[in-house]
Amino acid sequence: MTRSRRVLVIDDEPQACVVLGELLSVWGYDVETAQDVKRALEIVLTQEPDMIVSDLALRGGDPCTIIRRLRAHAAEQVYIIAFSGWYFLRDAALAAGADAFILKPDIDELEHLLAGGKVAASEPAAASSKRRRP
Repeated sequence: MTRSRRVLVIDDEPQACVVLGELLSVWGYDVETAQDVKRALEIVLTQEPDMIVSDLALRGGDPCTIIRRLRAHAAEQVYIIAFSGWYFLRDAALAAGADAFILKPDIDELEHLLAGGKVAASEPAAASSKRRRP
């Protein structure tokens, strides 16, 4: 039996962590959440997630500092998706070490990136369920 892929969701807005965490769980991922850099780094070091989905605009810091710190502490193969409501942060996030950038909220793009093979859930049926917009 293969384990579900572990995803760490980082956002300083509690509701965003809950909603994104629940969505990823429905898609078949094992989800942990963190609302600050300290907790995120603890999870990276102790639970070794397969992927990290992080907001860039965390309170009290440079928007891309989180990506640099995560990249420095995470295993090399960890796939990091940065998201923000500000597109102008895209190039900085990628330069800081993010593997992908999503302008939030873009749930369809997130599902596409997650299902891209290297981060697919252990059960294909869970990852293939599409959220339909009205």
